[in-house]
Amino acid sequence: MDLTLLELLQGTFSLIWAIIAIIVGLRIMYKAFSLKRNELILVGLCWILVSSAWWGSCISFLLYILFGFTLNAFWYFFIDFVFIPGALVCWIYSFCHILYPKLKKKLLGMYIPICIIWEVALIYFLCTDIEIIGTVGGKFNTQHNLLSIIFILFAILTVLITGSIFSIKSIQSDDPVIKWKGIFLLYAFLAFTLGAFIDAVLPVTAITIVLARLILISSAIGYYLGFFLPESFAKFLIKSS
Repeated sequence: MDLTLLELLQGTFSLIWAIIAIIVGLRIMYKAFSLKRNELILVGLCWILVSSAWWGSCISFLLYILFGFTLNAFWYFFIDFVFIPGALVCWIYSFCHILYPKLKKKLLGMYIPICIIWEVALIYFLCTDIEIIGTVGGKFNTQHNLLSIIFILFAILTVLITGSIFSIKSIQSDDPVIKWKGIFLLYAFLAFTLGAFIDAVLPVTAITIVLARLILISSAIGYYLGFFLPESFAKFLIKSS
């Protein structure tokens, strides 16, 4: 393989992060399904779909290792962006269902049209002028242009703001277990925001790749503990504090 160190790091760490995110999402969905908590099933699905922003890099990396070619720009951006609106809708539904049931219709009424407009714009520009969305540089790296950056920042801010509200509500609980869950969730949302920001905005270097992916991996662990904190670990944390 004629991969540079940067490309090897990009592909490997994208793959590790995506696999961990999918495992965490499936684990949450499995536990939620056994408890018949539909809103938590969507919480797990949301995390899986959020990781799709890195699937293009993962798939290209695997294709290159196995067959010697990578995704073209159309499929790269299509895979990276087409599932994000679904993640936002799943999260807004769960967020409102748990905390603000009366706001569910109103917020979904705002987010669903925005997500549909994005999906239509994405497919249109991918078919007509793909550079409006971005360009592929190297084998596993993309450069986002203004339109996609705006949508990425919109998605990141949505996760940060609603996730912080959700977490702080939990931290304010008198129940020490819920309080610890809130702490883990707050870390997860802050870490995901930071990791995604580094990945989307900062120049691609070996340091930024490794740093961003490690932060994202840690956010996945925090996300899982925020919803399903093992009883033995919860007792240890409560006793330690």
